[in-house]
Amino acid sequence: MYLHIGDDVVVALADLVAIIAADSMERSTDNRNFMQKVGVELNGDAEINAWVITKNKVYGSPVSSLTLKKRAGFLPAMGEENS
Repeated sequence: MYLHIGDDVVVALADLVAIIAADSMERSTDNRNFMQKVGVELNGDAEINAWVITKNKVYGSPVSSLTLKKRAGFLPAMGEENS
């Protein structure tokens, strides 16, 4: 399965490590240092709302972290009951 993260970019769910809200990622010095060390794949000129970390790359996504988590099946979609 694949996850569309915006700007015509898809990542394999099997390669997905984390989806992190951009504002929480940017508040931490450790996180900023991590981003500098791994290099960052930016998706065009769009505003970054979430960081998608895979086994091979870190992507900036214009899609919110909540929406990405729902697309990936990590959270129930609106209107679905929790079992």
